[in-house]
Amino acid sequence: MNKHLSVLAMWARSNLRRVLALLGLMAVLEAALFAVQLGRLSGGALEDLLKGVPVIAAITLQVYMFFLCYSGDEEKGVGYALGRLSIREETAILWKGVCNTAYLLLFWAVQTVLAVLFAHWYAAGLDPASRTAQTVFLAFYRVPFLHGLLPLGEWTGYVRNLLVVLGLGLESGAAAYRWRRGGRFPLAFAMEILALTFFAKGPGELTDGMWMDVIVFLGAALSRLSIIATWEEGRE
Repeated sequence: MNKHLSVLAMWARSNLRRVLALLGLMAVLEAALFAVQLGRLSGGALEDLLKGVPVIAAITLQVYMFFLCYSGDEEKGVGYALGRLSIREETAILWKGVCNTAYLLLFWAVQTVLAVLFAHWYAAGLDPASRTAQTVFLAFYRVPFLHGLLPLGEWTGYVRNLLVVLGLGLESGAAAYRWRRGGRFPLAFAMEILALTFFAKGPGELTDGMWMDVIVFLGAALSRLSIIATWEEGRE
């Protein structure tokens, strides 16, 4: 078990600095944009103040996914470490998928915290007569981008997001593995674009869009099965 934990720790270290730097940059850019919008549209609706924030988040996720897909595998010492630990490459990329899933959960958490802070920032600038204790709470029901991040009482939204994170995490773990074997179709990126296209949903719409999340998750599951099948064939 120790050698498997060592592989998991190796994947975590390979992208830690890149991930933290990228999340920090995303936070700075989104906060700066929101501050500019807040100053320019003082008293405007929150959805107007948030314009551009989802775009920054989407672009950041694209770069984030590239790091998760293709960084780490070719770094000096990775191949040596796998050989020393006697871990099959197929097993190693399964652990990379687990690590990538954790990193995607971190992305979701950071973006959600930023959204909550922006909503409080917006509420603090409102006239006291138009601000209530429910202002921030209602914003996460009213604005589709916010509701997609934090669905509040709509439990299907959390299931949806977890399915997407798990699907993208597992598939991104196999991207470099497939590329080294002649694969050209970036399935992880296609799944990500599909997820982003249907991400922002209002109350009651998350359940209707669950088919997209099931497709993303099943795509990743089938990808895992194909790798396991290849592994089993190699044993024969």
